[in-house]
Amino acid sequence: MPAAVRAYLAHERVILGTLMVLLLLIAWEGLERGWWADALRPLLGDSAQRLKLKPIFISSPTLIAAAAFRMFFVTGEIWRDLAWSSAGYLLGLVLALAIGIPLGLAGGWYRRLSYAVQPFLAALGRERGEIVEHRLHRSAASVRSRPRPARRRRRRSLNQGRSAIRAGGRWP
Repeated sequence: MPAAVRAYLAHERVILGTLMVLLLLIAWEGLERGWWADALRPLLGDSAQRLKLKPIFISSPTLIAAAAFRMFFVTGEIWRDLAWSSAGYLLGLVLALAIGIPLGLAGGWYRRLSYAVQPFLAALGRERGEIVEHRLHRSAASVRSRPRPARRRRRRSLNQGRSAIRAGGRWP
């Protein structure tokens, strides 16, 4: 097998993924610049003009990359916006942790508080909480050291054993 084929097969996922992203970006750029309308004009005639989109509806990857470069490195205006977005995110995270953790612990310790908080949790998606709660109880139950009752093994009859052996299976 040639080395190029081996290299392709070794990195096929990365190569195909990169090609698909590039094809998507080229198709997007062509849609914004009107390449597809120009290419399909011989087939569709004047109706190909409908494929030309106005710049108010779509932007191109090159325009987006140029604006990002300008905002990051030329004017630096993006850093202020990123700082405000990060501050809002961190404030929300701190508030969620400061309120949610004590409220969750108190709801777990006090049954009446749990009953009072339960409608709000139901509105936020109680089903998910039940799954987590079930998993916690199940894992806590598995930690307990209690003996499990022994399972009785059902005996197979001689005919069941023969059919299992013929099918390639094992017979105890």
